[in-house]
Amino acid sequence: MIIGSFEGSRRAAAALLLAALGSFASPAAASAFRISPIAVDVMPDKGAGELRLHNVDTKPVAVRATALRWTQADGRDRTEPTRDLVISPPIFTVAPGAQQLIRIGFRNRTPGAAYRLVFEEIPGPKTPGTGIKVALKLNLPLYVVASRDAAPALTWAARRGPDGTLVVEGRNSGALQSQILAIEARDATGRVVGRTKAMGVVLPSSSRTWTLGGRAGTPSELVVRTAGGETHVAVRVAP
Repeated sequence: MIIGSFEGSRRAAAALLLAALGSFASPAAASAFRISPIAVDVMPDKGAGELRLHNVDTKPVAVRATALRWTQADGRDRTEPTRDLVISPPIFTVAPGAQQLIRIGFRNRTPGAAYRLVFEEIPGPKTPGTGIKVALKLNLPLYVVASRDAAPALTWAARRGPDGTLVVEGRNSGALQSQILAIEARDATGRVVGRTKAMGVVLPSSSRTWTLGGRAGTPSELVVRTAGGETHVAVRVAP
């Protein structure tokens, strides 16, 4: 096992937008809307969060909004339906070039909790000759910030998987999420012996794992990149 630790920046940057509209070749078609911000931090002195959906298409778009509770178990992200949040409005139509204000309140507010907000286009009736209708679906994070001075506190451990690949685990004992942009494992000469650019978030009081892929070489440090900078964590691999 390898172990190291570092303190994250005071505030994690806006979380990753996990689902977005891809490029579809004709005859497929999809509405176009965008949402800002792409991550919602509800501070302790705020009773609700809010965001705006902008319809940048030339046609009206109908949207359904739902919420999922977001947790981490066994190093992986988990989501499940929840009634903790109240999204207003939950279903709406936005005219071309217009925008819709969406507010997110609470039935049950838990400091440090995390959620995924899912905005899904409701397809209209198919018109002959228009081809395939593709529904746009966006998935954004919402964080209930525990306190103004909340910060992540990460420790790192690693192991070899059954196939010999290097698996690292980030464990967050702090009260704020930490967004990871990339991780490298380097040996004593500075040579990269494992790497991943798979971005992810370590939630408060939770852990998440990444597979770095390297089989050869002995890591002596992890280089963890976040939106706030780069941290070097000394590590030791048990035989």
